[in-house]
Amino acid sequence: MLGLEYGDLLGWALIAAAGVYTLTQARLPLGAAVAAAALAGIMTKTVLLELV
Repeated sequence: MLGLEYGDLLGWALIAAAGVYTLTQARLPLGAAVAAAALAGIMTKTVLLELV
Protein backbone atom coordinates (compact mmCIF):
# COMPACT_ATOMS: atom_id res chain seq x y z
CA MET A 1 0.00 0.00 0.00
CA LEU A 2 1.43 3.34 -1.04
CA GLY A 3 -0.74 5.48 1.20
CA LEU A 4 -2.43 7.27 -1.70
CA GLU A 5 -5.90 8.64 -1.17
CA TYR A 6 -8.50 9.34 -3.82
CA GLY A 7 -7.84 13.07 -3.58
CA ASP A 8 -4.16 12.44 -4.30
CA LEU A 9 -5.14 10.53 -7.44
CA LEU A 10 -7.20 13.44 -8.68
CA GLY A 11 -4.31 15.79 -7.94
CA TRP A 12 -1.86 13.73 -9.98
CA ALA A 13 -4.43 13.40 -12.77
CA LEU A 14 -4.79 17.19 -12.83
CA ILE A 15 -1.02 17.64 -12.96
CA ALA A 16 -0.76 15.18 -15.87
CA ALA A 17 -3.62 16.88 -17.71
CA ALA A 18 -2.07 20.32 -17.25
CA GLY A 19 1.28 19.04 -18.50
CA VAL A 20 -0.21 17.46 -21.61
CA TYR A 21 -2.26 20.58 -22.34
CA THR A 22 0.84 22.76 -22.01
CA LEU A 23 2.78 20.57 -24.42
CA THR A 24 0.00 20.25 -27.00
CA GLN A 25 -1.63 23.70 -27.04
CA ALA A 26 0.93 25.14 -29.46
CA ARG A 27 0.68 22.23 -31.90
CA LEU A 28 -3.00 21.31 -31.87
CA PRO A 29 -6.28 23.22 -32.11
CA LEU A 30 -7.87 24.11 -28.76
CA GLY A 31 -10.44 21.29 -28.82
CA ALA A 32 -7.84 18.64 -29.56
CA ALA A 33 -5.49 19.96 -26.87
CA VAL A 34 -8.28 19.88 -24.28
CA ALA A 35 -9.29 16.37 -25.38
CA ALA A 36 -5.70 15.15 -25.09
CA ALA A 37 -5.42 16.69 -21.64
CA ALA A 38 -8.68 15.10 -20.51
CA LEU A 39 -7.56 11.71 -21.81
CA ALA A 40 -4.22 12.04 -20.00
CA GLY A 41 -6.01 12.89 -16.76
CA ILE A 42 -8.37 9.95 -17.07
CA MET A 43 -5.58 7.54 -17.92
CA THR A 44 -3.43 8.75 -15.01
CA LYS A 45 -6.31 8.34 -12.58
CA THR A 46 -7.07 4.87 -13.95
CA VAL A 47 -3.49 3.68 -13.66
CA LEU A 48 -2.99 5.08 -10.17
CA LEU A 49 -6.36 3.74 -9.00
CA GLU A 50 -4.95 0.24 -9.43
CA LEU A 51 -2.30 1.05 -6.80
CA VAL A 52 -4.80 2.04 -4.11
